[in-house]
Amino acid sequence: MEAGEALPRHFAYLTDRCQVAQQQEQTYGTQYFDNNKGYYGPRPIADPDRLDERRATVGLGPHAEYDAEIRARYGYPPATSEETGR
Repeated sequence: MEAGEALPRHFAYLTDRCQVAQQQEQTYGTQYFDNNKGYYGPRPIADPDRLDERRATVGLGPHAEYDAEIRARYGYPPATSEETGR
């Protein structure tokens, strides 16, 4: 990434994917799942209160926008207030 061979956002996706594979909380909120019991959303996220700050450092937009885009892309309804905690 520092050598200009990869974009910072690609680093974010790879970081999250590796963390999820190791059953750790993800850093950037890019990895989602469907539990086949009525929930579709992000895998656990570390320090969610600072999530958008971290996303901005790698060129990713706000997580709420990403969430809406991912849900629409895969045919899931918008997040509920229960899911978002808002």
